[in-house]
Amino acid sequence: INYLQNTASPMLADTATALPRGDDHVYEVKWDGIRALFFIDEGNIKIISRNQRDITQQFPELCNIDKSFNVTCAVFDGEIVCLDEHGKPEFKKVITRLMSTGAATIEKLSRTKPAFCYLFDCLYLDGRALVNEPLLKRKTWLHDAIKIGESPYRFSEHIEDGKLLLEAAEAHALEGIMAKKMDGKYLPGKRSDAW
Repeated sequence: INYLQNTASPMLADTATALPRGDDHVYEVKWDGIRALFFIDEGNIKIISRNQRDITQQFPELCNIDKSFNVTCAVFDGEIVCLDEHGKPEFKKVITRLMSTGAATIEKLSRTKPAFCYLFDCLYLDGRALVNEPLLKRKTWLHDAIKIGESPYRFSEHIEDGKLLLEAAEAHALEGIMAKKMDGKYLPGKRSDAW
């Protein structure tokens, strides 16, 4: 895990103005938050932002591994968000959390503006790198790794009907949606048409 912390970078997505053709994609919400990789190792967690900054201290509510995961060692990809009363991400709130300093301030904000994390990919799990496995397999393992209940971690659900999800995202003024190839590999730090 220590080696992975020094080398792993999130996979990057291409931008598109239309849904891809064919039926080899799944679709999920594009969460409006802070992209991060989550390194879990024997009861400890380290949260590393897209630009390789350690932001673990900023989000103490995301550090309770025992109530969140069914795994010993893992690397997950996800988006940290703060939600409004309707469950919609508020980017300004999560940026306020990211920029806050001082233990007392951070602790207070973790109660008044709690962060949640939508996890959408699994790069490594209990001794095995998964980046070359198909997306849907990785998502199945990810789903099984997250504990249901009080955890601030949530599985980012996906559907096969991109048109329906895009219409719903537009209706709720969300940032957008992601289209991902079902059999796509995870390419750390690279941009790919698989996303």
